[in-house]
Amino acid sequence: MEKLQVAIEQARQRREGKGGGQTPPRTPKSAPSTSPARKRVSPRVLPDGLMELWGELPEIKLPKSIGDGRRLVAHLPGGESSHYDILRTKVLIELRKNGWRRVAITSPTGSCGKTTTASNLALGIARQGELRTALFDLDLRRPGIGRVFGTQPDRDISEFLTGAIGFGQQAMRVGSNLAVAIAKHSQADPTKLIAGKKAFEAIDAVEREFAPDVMIFDLPPLLVSDDARAFLRNVDCAILMARAESSTAAQIDMCEREIAEQTNVLGVVLNECRFDEGGQYGQDYNY
Repeated sequence: MEKLQVAIEQARQRREGKGGGQTPPRTPKSAPSTSPARKRVSPRVLPDGLMELWGELPEIKLPKSIGDGRRLVAHLPGGESSHYDILRTKVLIELRKNGWRRVAITSPTGSCGKTTTASNLALGIARQGELRTALFDLDLRRPGIGRVFGTQPDRDISEFLTGAIGFGQQAMRVGSNLAVAIAKHSQADPTKLIAGKKAFEAIDAVEREFAPDVMIFDLPPLLVSDDARAFLRNVDCAILMARAESSTAAQIDMCEREIAEQTNVLGVVLNECRFDEGGQYGQDYNY
């Protein structure tokens, strides 16, 4: 793990010109990116009947205990959710500081844990009762949020993204303040779907009508297809999930560059790290 972190930092320094590289500097964490990301979100007036609108979404019932095999832990407080709670707090601090709402989660390749992390991050934020959160299943070649939550919607997310139906006709609800838009089917050409003007308009309508405080988008891996690249300009920031002993420093560096060209790099989460001290399993947050 330490070797990977050192390699990542060395790659960043080269990009910043400290190691003789000629690539553009990495955006400082404390400053907004100069990349073509969305503009800072302004305060808004909440629409009338907002709670009724959320209450009309069909409800997903989650188990009251851990151990169903779906890796959902953050809907319950306690030790199992502590790592996601730390991530939640770090994310919320950055969103509030910068006036952001839209967060993408991607990875270099598959099996890095981005769908599990996106789902648990959304659940962790939803435990903050005053915040409304929307989670979107946009890894349309291999959708996984339906499997994680153990349910499927009546209508596919593709119908929502093309404007055929509204968010209220497709999304489902966890508790009173988490809406989940699940992909029912995989798509042969998802880039055309998620990069289209109608998809952006549909997501803008969700922000306007349902007024979520946080919108989380589970995107495809960056190095597998062009799907994530086509969508990143539509978010305020992105988290890169990497997997210890699988993701390479070169892959992480390449993905950080790709993300920074489209939006703000919120951080890298190194998943499946095994710490020597105490022999505990968890996640290392490399911000």
